[in-house]
Formats: sequence, structure tokens, C-alpha cells
Amino acid sequence: IPFSVASISDDGVISKVEFWASGTKLGEDPSAPHSFSWTNAPLGEHSLWAVAQDSLGARGTSSVQRISVIPASGILKTLVPFGAEWSYEDKGANLGTAWRSNSFNAAQWARGPAQLGYGEADEATTVDFGNDPTSKHVTTYFRHEFELVPGIQSLQLRVLRDDGVAVYLNGREVLRNNLGAAAGFSNFANSELTAADETALVVTNVARSNLTFAAASVVAAGVHHASAASVDLGFDLGLAAVVNPPPTISLVGPANGSIFNAPTNIILTAI
Repeated sequence: IPFSVASISDDGVISKVEFWASGTKLGEDPSAPHSFSWTNAPLGEHSLWAVAQDSLGARGTSSVQRISVIPASGILKTLVPFGAEWSYEDKGANLGTAWRSNSFNAAQWARGPAQLGYGEADEATTVDFGNDPTSKHVTTYFRHEFELVPGIQSLQLRVLRDDGVAVYLNGREVLRNNLGAAAGFSNFANSELTAADETALVVTNVARSNLTFAAASVVAAGVHHASAASVDLGFDLGLAAVVNPPPTISLVGPANGSIFNAPTNIILTAI
């Protein structure tokens, strides 16, 4: 997808133009005419904007443009929408690895719609961090059950996380971001996210060959703080499937209820 900007006005000299998509900085161009090519843009809806910075450090932001990237074949079907209701465990318990599996019983967990978290004033559901604000729970667990659709070719996963996250589909890891490969319950995220990084979406596409499906499927996520005194936590997730829908066909001849005298030749016509 080619980005380009025009009509930049400033009382100084434009030193660079940054290009952004859904809260993630894609790149920048210091030279006019300012442009950027977004390679392999992921499927789904995207909000795009540009930020110009002048030689004195002042910054100006463009209006937002919204686009959609659709599959070359098939359709994109939502399985888990942003803002969905999640089960969550926010009591600071170490659940090992069992909480990721489909067979785990989360009936006693609390439930609430996303965005889930605290400290950002944009949460639909506030989760608990414990009794000591200087020693908050390191890990909070989330689970959501969803029904599969036929004809899935691949999945697209988009995650809002603050700070680190590991995501599992039917017990299998499909995404890890800002979190060590061997991170367990008590391990902090790699870094603390601030400003635009807190709302940037992490996007990954998962091939069907890497998935294990079940009729009642579960997506599970563990969100880790970067420090015990971290002031906020945030989580939301969207899951969509690239689906190859079956073709539609109608038999239009012979007409329903037709009667033929034998011997006869019957012409069948479909559209």
C-alpha cells in the first residue's frame, strides 16, 4: 500500500514525516515528496495517519484515513470481536500451563467485556491488581470461547496489550510479544509500554496448518506487567478467519414437480 502526503505547511523546515497504522509507526521519510510503501499489510481494517515534524521539534498530525485489506480469495469473518466478553483470573494465582487448554474449567473466573485492565481510564472492565499498588500481580489471565466456522484457510490475530502478552489457541501458542520465550507466571514483560505503544495493535497471521481446531475453541492470553509498580494494564483481542465460502448454485431446470413420459431425454440446467 503506497502512502503519500501533500500540502504540508509550517513556519520552519519539515525534518521528517512519520507514517502510522492503527497505533503502530510503520516508518518515516525525511525528504520531500514524503512517501512510504507498506509491505504485506495484514488483513482487516486499518486507521492510517501521518505525523510531520519540523526542524524545531514541533509535530503536526494529519486526519485519519480508514482502509480495509481483504483476502485475495475468500472472505474475512470475525470469530472474536474487539470488545468481546472475557473470563479473567486477577487474583495473583499461579495457574501453571493448565489455564491455556480447552479442558480447563474457568467457570469460577470473573467475566467482563474488553478492554480489560486498569489505570488508563478507557477500560470497560476493571481488573484487580492486589492489595499493594507497589507490588501488583505480575500476570493476569484471560480466556474466551468461540465457535468455528467452516472453510477456514487461516486466522488473523490482533492484540492490544500493556505490557507483555502470550496468546494461545486451543492450547497452542500463536503469539508472544514483549515477553521472554520462557517467561512464566512471575516473569515480567521485557519493557514497559508508554504513550502510543500502549494502544498499538500487535498483528499476526496464523496458517491453518499450524492450528489444532475443536468445535468449541478457546483463545487464552496471559498479560504480564513490566514491573510490580506498573501503573496500568490493558488487554483486548480480535480474531478473524479467512474463509473460503462454498459456492452457491441453483437447479433451474427441469422445474420442480415436472412430469415426463418415458422414454425421454431430460436436460438439467444450473445457475
